[in-house]
Amino acid sequence: MENEILLKAIEKLLDEKLKPIYQELNSINSKVDSIESTQQTILNFISEIDKEFYKVEETYKFMNDLNKVLNQ
Repeated sequence: MENEILLKAIEKLLDEKLKPIYQELNSINSKVDSIESTQQTILNFISEIDKEFYKVEETYKFMNDLNKVLNQ
């Protein structure tokens, strides 16, 4: 019984002492989540740009080929 009371008291003390650290970790986790979200947005944007550049490149090739045929 005494051990349980002692353990509860130690647990309470540790929780109180670690509370600022837990709060800081929560803040850091929130910032990491925000960074990961931003990274994903950037990757999606780059992927879309890559697709559009590919379309432009294909159109440019087609126009060059068409121009060659018309100039013959």
